[in-house]
Amino acid sequence: MQIYWDNTAQPTVFDEDDYPFTGKVYKHLYPNFQLPAIRTYQIRYRAYSGGVCVNDKVQNITINAAPKVQFTAIPDVCFDAVPFQVTQAGEVGGVPGSFIFSGPGISPTGTFIPASVAPGNTYTLQYLWSSAAAGCKDSITQTIFVIDSATARFTYQPIVCEKGATAFNSSASTIPAGAGNIVGWNWNFNDPVSGANNTSGLQNPFHDFLQWGTYNVTLQVISDKGCRSTLKTIPVFVNPVPRPNFSIPSSVCLPSANVTFGNLSTIPDNTQLAFNYLWDFGDPGSGVLNSATGSSPSHIYNSVGPFNVSLQVTSGAGCVRDTTINLNTIHPQPIADFFTDKSEVCIGDRFVFTDNTNPMDGITASWFWNMDDGITRSLRVFPYTYSAPGTYDVELYTINSHGCRSTTYISPVTVHPYPVLDAGPDRFVLEGGQITLDATASGNDLTYLWSPNQYIIGSNTLLNPKLRGLMIFAIC
Repeated sequence: MQIYWDNTAQPTVFDEDDYPFTGKVYKHLYPNFQLPAIRTYQIRYRAYSGGVCVNDKVQNITINAAPKVQFTAIPDVCFDAVPFQVTQAGEVGGVPGSFIFSGPGISPTGTFIPASVAPGNTYTLQYLWSSAAAGCKDSITQTIFVIDSATARFTYQPIVCEKGATAFNSSASTIPAGAGNIVGWNWNFNDPVSGANNTSGLQNPFHDFLQWGTYNVTLQVISDKGCRSTLKTIPVFVNPVPRPNFSIPSSVCLPSANVTFGNLSTIPDNTQLAFNYLWDFGDPGSGVLNSATGSSPSHIYNSVGPFNVSLQVTSGAGCVRDTTINLNTIHPQPIADFFTDKSEVCIGDRFVFTDNTNPMDGITASWFWNMDDGITRSLRVFPYTYSAPGTYDVELYTINSHGCRSTTYISPVTVHPYPVLDAGPDRFVLEGGQITLDATASGNDLTYLWSPNQYIIGSNTLLNPKLRGLMIFAIC
């Protein structure tokens, strides 16, 4: 038996079988073609018997064009990549028909979903084209490698406070072996009030949270193959910082100006009871007394300053804030002084007292006189008459317009009694003789003057002078 598969074009080419039998099947692969749409071949089937007897059967067969497909290489794809259409496969012979994809992670229409397969593996995809005319098929396969993604992890400093730089660290992020290296970091602090600073591309950034509260901070890391991790989200609680503040007296006076500071510090979450305080009174000359840890301390200043007083407040969460206020309300002590029109008078005469206080940076507003005889006065200038002789230590202190009390000024004045004088008894002296007068006197700081002095021997300013007798006279 002989079969001529293309009896017209190749009449001398045949397949031969010396042992045919009924029902035996013969196959022949015609050349692949895409144009024209069909080709017709004449098949001659010839059978021999006895070596010389022969019979032919000729029949035409129609062959449809077969599709021709190609499938170029698919780049590696990241596990986190969005589903995409595979475009590397197609029918290139111009044979009308339809296609279908098959394989892990790919839909019949060619949409590949990376997240639907296990990362870090290579997968084989098949592209099959069926012709529209006769359902002739051609298929081809191609592989795709799904790159494993990095894992984003991060930490941040233990104490996070508003209005301060918070450190973030992404060193805990990992990437599987063979998946490349982490080369990109996408941070989002979910802090819209920070504007452009709300995001960062640094590996270990700092961020200033301007308001307290909870922020859902996210990190996504990117490999050198362009693969992105899933978002890692950590809620970060930002503690409020204290609002340190304090009051100072409107006026304090030297010497030893005792200034009490009124604590006015607050915090938005009302945890003031947990505050710790550290004061610096700006008075380094006071040594260890220059600082305090109470909420409303006091400090004694010995000069007018000004002094830069600082208060540092630490919240219960460990957030620290400080403030400085200039203390310039300390006033110098006025210097009391006065003068009188005279320092000594006789009993019944008056003094005139006049204030001469230096009020320093204020104006003298009040006067406090102690006349040392149980009487006080509150005038700047006044006359005064003592009712009894003696030396009186007059005291004065004043208060100026800042409420500052002056020093106390003390000055004595003296009131003299009138002298008590007795010239003694009447005396007689012989002409040419002499006597000593027996006068007596009492009083303060007495001086004496006898007249006429032509009978006096020596000075006429003695209490008991001597007289000589020239003529008779009476001493009175």
